[in-house]
Amino acid sequence: MAKNKKTGDRPDENPIKKIAEEEKAKKEVVPPEEKESENEEEEDEGDVKERRGTSCVLKDGSLVEMLYDTEESKSILAVYRDGKVTLEEKVKVSSTRSFAPLAPNQGILETGFIQFPSAVGEYESNERLYQEIRSFVDKYVLLRPKFLSVVTAYVMMSWLYDRFQNIPYLRVLGMWGTGKSRVLQVAGNLCYKAAFAGGSMSMSALFRTLDAFRPSMVYDEAEFSAVESNEMRRVLRQGYSANTPVARSEPAANGKYYVQTYQVFGPKILASQAKFGDNALESRCLTEQLFPIAKSDRPIELPANFKEEALALRNKLLMFRFKNWAITYPSENMLKAVKLPRLKQTGLAIVSVAKMIGQEPVNDIVEFLNEYEHILSIEQADSVENDILICILELLRGDDRVRVSGKIRIGGDLAGAFNHAKYEEYSDRQTYENKSAFQVMKNPAYKVSPKKLGWHVRKMGLRVEQNRDGFYIPVFREYLNIQSLARRYGLDSLYNLPEDPLEVRRINPPDVQKRPDKEQREEAQEAKNADKLQEQRILKSEEEAITEAIRANPVPIGGYENITDDGDEWALEDDSEKGSLVGGENNELPEKKFPVENNSGKGQVQDEVKESWEKDEKDTPSGS
Repeated sequence: MAKNKKTGDRPDENPIKKIAEEEKAKKEVVPPEEKESENEEEEDEGDVKERRGTSCVLKDGSLVEMLYDTEESKSILAVYRDGKVTLEEKVKVSSTRSFAPLAPNQGILETGFIQFPSAVGEYESNERLYQEIRSFVDKYVLLRPKFLSVVTAYVMMSWLYDRFQNIPYLRVLGMWGTGKSRVLQVAGNLCYKAAFAGGSMSMSALFRTLDAFRPSMVYDEAEFSAVESNEMRRVLRQGYSANTPVARSEPAANGKYYVQTYQVFGPKILASQAKFGDNALESRCLTEQLFPIAKSDRPIELPANFKEEALALRNKLLMFRFKNWAITYPSENMLKAVKLPRLKQTGLAIVSVAKMIGQEPVNDIVEFLNEYEHILSIEQADSVENDILICILELLRGDDRVRVSGKIRIGGDLAGAFNHAKYEEYSDRQTYENKSAFQVMKNPAYKVSPKKLGWHVRKMGLRVEQNRDGFYIPVFREYLNIQSLARRYGLDSLYNLPEDPLEVRRINPPDVQKRPDKEQREEAQEAKNADKLQEQRILKSEEEAITEAIRANPVPIGGYENITDDGDEWALEDDSEKGSLVGGENNELPEKKFPVENNSGKGQVQDEVKESWEKDEKDTPSGS
């Protein structure tokens, strides 16, 4: 019988036997990365296998950390057991396994890729150590006080990070020349097993470094290409939480692939020029925006003794880990002022460590979290979901058809309300005219389609039903979810959200006048302009009347006094400026003294004044 050209196997061969042989061959193939991923070397010494690494926790709770002396190129283990520290070449883990430090001639130690302590230092107290670290950071980089407290507490938290299920990332943003790299360099040299990476590090090396040494990853210039961005996003999305490894498909020696998992949990300090596009990932970071500083007394270049100072603090921080690792627990009581649950989870570890130091760092960190929460809420308010929720609440508040039917139609109600209220914000093409020889064609701007709105509604988790009129949101069934989302986006400060959806009302504080809409504002401005124009016309007509009266009645050179009319006294005096009128006690000029432009009384006042002047001239003696 002919052989199968593709496999060379005979078709009558037992398929079960073939599968069994393949599984056996798969088990015999040891993936080349299996030992490398743990960065541990195993050596057989009789029945005891020696495993090499950087740190471990024994079954009895004892802590084992590797020390590395760069001057002598020597590695050794520091073991903290029952409150005492001993230095040992290797530690027995079980009856068949022992643990030893990495060989001192490895490249990661010789090049300083990962920073280790060289000895176990002593320190006075947690608060005193905190002040020493704070002074060290402030000596080399200028930060505002609250963020300086955050950086200091984050450094100390990195030495206890494995006591928490979730930890935050520390991140600085800013354009070039704002000191981002200096923050990473200063803080990174103090963190627990800090590994410095950058744009030259491949994603493959990043996965294996995180899995092998469980370091504090310090990543500068965290701007990635399209491929790197997806890979890095996987690391950052899962690297904040314990027991959430990243799975990758790796090739085996036989040409096939197997699934390899990498542990990526650990502290991470990042620097970049822009934020991530993922809002969920943004809430995992403690972010500070840096700005150019015109003048600073911090050194431009780090001095020669910088490494020695950092090493001395790392040695003290190792003792801080030994003394506080077993007594470190999450403390949620300090985060009552923070409302956002995700941010509470993010800040829990650093606040718990700050509580071990004192109340002052706790207050600084909580205030920083409150500020950051406000920034996140502002950014959250500038989202499509926020605007959709506002339109839904407005429809519940004022649309009678929605209130009666209990249905918000996506294509009619929601799309109409959204485009009416948010058209100018979301339209990406303005109306323009295309003039031709025959006519003028108007091309309207684009509007947000109901299909796109429906996609966002489903993304928020709201249930959508369908009938012959199209898709709609069942209000009464989904109102609890609408309430929850509205509170999540901070809309409970704009609307009251009672149990009955028909009672939704907009909140107008009594001391704040409701802002009128655009049409009302335009009408008010037009009325104001009209009143102002009318006032100007009246003033102009009065000025013209006064001018005409003066021209019609020239003032004699000597002037006259006590010219009365209907009991009101007014005079023209030469002591004052020429042509000025002085009337009564308040220098007011009665309007009735001047001629009125009409047919019946035209010139009446002038005749009376003229007769009075002629009478006074006859009674006045000559020469007086």
